[in-house]
Amino acid sequence: MILRIYRIIHGKKISGFRLLGYTFFGYAIGGVFDTIPLAINTLIVGVGIMGASILNDYYDWKLGGEINDVGSAVQEGRLSERNLLVLFLLPFIVLSMLIASLWWVSITKGAFILILVNLFLSVAYSIPKLRFKERPIIGILAPPIGIFFLFFEGLILLGYPNKTQLMVASIVFLFAWFLEFLHLVDDAEEPNEVHKITGQTGMQALRIVVTLGIVTGAIFSYYSVLFLITLIAWLLRAYTLSNMHACEILAARRSVFHPLWRLEEFVVYALFLIFI
Repeated sequence: MILRIYRIIHGKKISGFRLLGYTFFGYAIGGVFDTIPLAINTLIVGVGIMGASILNDYYDWKLGGEINDVGSAVQEGRLSERNLLVLFLLPFIVLSMLIASLWWVSITKGAFILILVNLFLSVAYSIPKLRFKERPIIGILAPPIGIFFLFFEGLILLGYPNKTQLMVASIVFLFAWFLEFLHLVDDAEEPNEVHKITGQTGMQALRIVVTLGIVTGAIFSYYSVLFLITLIAWLLRAYTLSNMHACEILAARRSVFHPLWRLEEFVVYALFLIFI
């Protein structure tokens, strides 16, 4: 039950620990490896995801009536709201200690600022009054920006990027928007989710992002043939998307091996920038 409440594993909602992939990819693209700062930062991101997940699911259930693992545990008597408060506070207590420990290790100021910004976004996204997720504009902007910051914070943790690394970062930014619109289409198909856009609008937005990805891959390929992988990946995503309907997005989101993801693109970049 605890693993599902913290969304460490898939339950009624997708595991938030997928987001660690952005941080790890940032480390790989940055190409600088120092065990202690990387370990502390990874713990910060992981514990932060746990806290943000339980906070988000609690208010989605409490305010919106969403059926999720947190709400089900309380309704079925498996967990009291008092115990739930402890489970919520615990990650943030650990998180404050981990962030304080960063003063004793060498990381960039930019990375430290992004850690604090992402912590604010993850809380403001869910809690009442601020609750970014229900606001018409910031509710759409905050998730992909926050996801990109997870990557970029990992990238600049131990140093600042060169031109090639920045080009890869721009591709990650596009991909974050791609995943966000997948999320919005998925939400549009669920009765108790916040419907920020319709499924049809989301599918149109996905096609726009895919087109931008193809154009970006083509332009960057003039700089280096390495970026042909981006051109190919977005063409394949475009082909897969052209044969899908909004109702099929949920299944695609739950499996990172679905052809819509094409994560091979990022594996190639990671291996190239680590070893070449």
